[in-house]
Order: sequence, then structure tokens, then C-alpha cells
Amino acid sequence: MYKPYESQPALSTSFAIPYSAIPFGSKILLYGAGDVGQKYYNEVTCAKYVNIVQWCDSNIKGKDLPLVSKEQIDWEGFDYAVIAINSFNAAKEIYGFFREKGVAPERIIWNEAWPSSFLEFDSRYIERMVAPTYNQANKVLAQRSGLSFEEKKC
Repeated sequence: MYKPYESQPALSTSFAIPYSAIPFGSKILLYGAGDVGQKYYNEVTCAKYVNIVQWCDSNIKGKDLPLVSKEQIDWEGFDYAVIAINSFNAAKEIYGFFREKGVAPERIIWNEAWPSSFLEFDSRYIERMVAPTYNQANKVLAQRSGLSFEEKKC
């Protein structure tokens, strides 16, 4: 039986906040308080490269974290919204939520290797075309250099 968010393209398994897409000192809304969101939060808190002004999750009950609900978001209080979720389908849903609230696409950041504009594509297109190509390129790079695309640092 199909369960939401189970079927998804194979995304990066190494989670690092996409600093290259966010200018130094920016105020960010971090969306997601699961494994990825907590890693991003801890990383940003230590690095002090950007400032998390809001941390949001769809389910804040029972979590001992400084979170706000979707209804409590201050839509004028951040420069960039960072989606800290590895699931393509969940990220697509959150991207749509941000767009409905008027957040410009260039202010929505998802993943270092996968631009948030991918979230506008149909998931079947991503699963059949983009993900296999990305994964194949990652394998070739790993074979040549001993590093994966995500691990390659210039």
C-alpha cells in the first residue's frame, strides 16, 4: 500500500545546511524539526553564519524545542525559508505552502544539490529523469575521485 512520502527520489543522505544559497548574516525561517531540521539548527547555532529567527514544524506537540506552528509564522520576519526535510514529496508540499503565503521562489531554499525550483516539477518527472541522472553522476564522480558529489569540496 502506498504511504505518503514513502516513494521519493533518492536524495542526499549527508545533511548540511545549504550555505552557498544563503548570504552571510541572513535571517532564516527553518522549517522542519526532524533529524535534518535538528542537524541544521545545531549546525547554525554553532557556526553563527546565519540567524534562525523562526523554527517551524507542522507538529510541535511533545517536542522540547523552540518551535512555532505554521499558524504562528511571522511572514515578514525572515530573509530566507529553509526547508529542512529530505522527502521530496513533503518538501514539495511545504514549498507550495510557502508560495501560497507569498514567499518568492528565490527565497525558498531546500537542499544544496537539489534547487527548490525542482519542487515545482511533477514528482514522477523527478523520479524518472532527474534523480537517476543525478545518482549516476554521483557514482561516476565517486569512482574517479573516491568522493561522492555531496562530499566533493573544492
